Amino acid sequence: MLVLFYTMVASLGYYTVYNNIYYDVFGYQSALGLRFEPYFYTLTTYVILFWPLKNIELDDRNIDIVFSKRMSSFVKIWSIYFTLYTTLKLIEAVASISMGLGDAYDARHNDGQALFVYNNYFLEKFNGYGVFILNATVPFIMSYVFIAVYRKRMSYSYASFLILLCFFPSILSGIALGSRGDLFMTAFCFLFFILLFWRFIPKSFLSKIYLYSGTFVSLTIFYSWIITSDRVGKGSEGLNSILRYFGEPFPNLGFSFWDKVKYHPMGKRLFPNFLMENEHKLYKSADDFYQYWAFKTDVPVSNFKTYFGDLYIEFGVLYAFLFVIGCSLLVRKYFKVNKVNVFNLSFLYYYYQLCIFAFAGFTKGGQSAFLQLNIVIIIIFLLKFLAKDRRYTEVG
Repeated sequence: MLVLFYTMVASLGYYTVYNNIYYDVFGYQSALGLRFEPYFYTLTTYVILFWPLKNIELDDRNIDIVFSKRMSSFVKIWSIYFTLYTTLKLIEAVASISMGLGDAYDARHNDGQALFVYNNYFLEKFNGYGVFILNATVPFIMSYVFIAVYRKRMSYSYASFLILLCFFPSILSGIALGSRGDLFMTAFCFLFFILLFWRFIPKSFLSKIYLYSGTFVSLTIFYSWIITSDRVGKGSEGLNSILRYFGEPFPNLGFSFWDKVKYHPMGKRLFPNFLMENEHKLYKSADDFYQYWAFKTDVPVSNFKTYFGDLYIEFGVLYAFLFVIGCSLLVRKYFKVNKVNVFNLSFLYYYYQLCIFAFAGFTKGGQSAFLQLNIVIIIIFLLKFLAKDRRYTEVG
């Protein structure tokens, strides 16, 4: 699936350059000036990045442990939390649609405005941590749903409700923020679980899965088009914008980044929370961040640039490769020692998100990604603790 997706991205890169869609925004540069090296390095880093996912299978031994009473209580509490969270995201989405999705994107991305300000401390924390808890718990909930349906311990209506809670908040959040990328990637994340749990999905439940898939795709296309229309215009301009969205990383790498970086931050840009020199305090919005590092590095860091391109800006060629190899070896070693199961699946999901977003760059840097990883680790230990309860119950 990843190979197919990245083949499409590379093909769109060629298509947008060949048909001048790329040049309409970035200006003309002769393709004859492109070098072979950055694309060879990029292909190599993608192979290394995807290597830990090779032959990954879910260990289904003792999976009935997910039906313990503690687990059942956890799922009930989770469903209450994310029913409320989904309601909040729905209110935000409606507010953004009323404001105009293009204006909402510009206010957040360019002006640094907080679109939704909650004066209540608990509501602010509830909303702020919701996305991190959702990302960390969705893998277990999806495991729970498909295994329960497979074991005939859960009704299709309850299973459908839990699946809706897993992904609908992300769709609503993408709409509220005017982010096409969030909508596209939510669809890819849904597909991840369908492929992983395909053997657990009864044929009688497949019709609902097809319905959900069609609904996700339709919502993604519909609201992506609305967001695009609000931001860049309708008609061919909107379509070209979507094609360029996926097609620009590879041309950008050769035209805008390769051999043009005058300063490698060596972690200060991607991992500022690990360093004594917290330069991230100097900017208040995403636009401030991009302008600051564009000035320091002398390249347009806000543009999509591929996984290797982002790490090349940060570390240079040698240390970029060492970083990629080190991360891949650690992940490969972890899943060799710890088979993929319903408890640690959230870590695999975290890594998969890195892989699927890697067409644009490295997306697991910064304080938010570090917080998400910490919550993933906490959830893994929490689920293992809950699994110690051997009392079983009916699910619903």
